[in-house]
Amino acid sequence: MTSIKFTIGDQTATGILFDNPTARDFASLLPITVDMYDLFAREKPGPLPRALDVGGDRVFSYEVGDLSYWSPNRDIAIFYAADRQAIPSPGLIRLGRV
Repeated sequence: MTSIKFTIGDQTATGILFDNPTARDFASLLPITVDMYDLFAREKPGPLPRALDVGGDRVFSYEVGDLSYWSPNRDIAIFYAADRQAIPSPGLIRLGRV
């Protein structure tokens, strides 16, 4: 696992990246600035400049603190609240934890 740091405004958070092909490809983009917005009052997604390798396992749920990749839009997302809604197909690829 690789440690990473997020800067959001004047706040910082730390996290880890998992050891999977998608997370390694994401790490190759760092450092990066991603413009994020609020979605469903549960996550902050934002688009990456290019698609990532989709070799990581896909999941259809999330936990608060997950850093995940949504391949249809090339988005990464940080989940900050749980509403127990299932993630639609093709699912998320977990990149790490914040």
